[in-house]
Amino acid sequence: MSIRKKRRKARVLSLEEKTKIFQACRTLQERLVIRLLQNVGSRRITCASLKIEYFNFASKMLNIETQEKTFKPIHISLNNETMQDLQMYITEKLKGAKMGYLFPSYGRSGHLTDKQIYNIVCKVAKRAGLIDVLPHDFRKTFMKTAGINNLPSNMVANAMGVDPKTMIKYYEEYTPEELQEQFKKIQI
Repeated sequence: MSIRKKRRKARVLSLEEKTKIFQACRTLQERLVIRLLQNVGSRRITCASLKIEYFNFASKMLNIETQEKTFKPIHISLNNETMQDLQMYITEKLKGAKMGYLFPSYGRSGHLTDKQIYNIVCKVAKRAGLIDVLPHDFRKTFMKTAGINNLPSNMVANAMGVDPKTMIKYYEEYTPEELQEQFKKIQI
């Protein structure tokens, strides 16, 4: 029987941390993994198992009809930088493939594993001089940023393929600094 380490809760990354991590990427694959985690807020297994055909280049959308963990659909718009990196990656690394896994592997699943995505994030974060960064931090940061920017929780929940009740939980978690800042706005 193995003893499991207690996991720390996901945390919100600062803009400075996100920038450092992105700048520490050395390969196109690392850059694309980080962009997708940052800009889509996906789970690492979802990121690992993305298929080329899930991306609509004309509308700049990622459309997954059923994801691996919740079996809920994901529909999310992608920014120009993510789409450019995606097109460059497919052209250079996948020889212009139109179908198949975005991050193929010779393993049993045919794609990178969630552990390999974890390792990519940890390696890039370490290179950036950040020790305590996990892939799920990008997901929490995505949710929190959406909340701060007043995106409706049900819209973000649909984009991420989660239950809207889960979104409310993340939207209602505030750091002491955030609470202080918000109360300053309403106090006379």
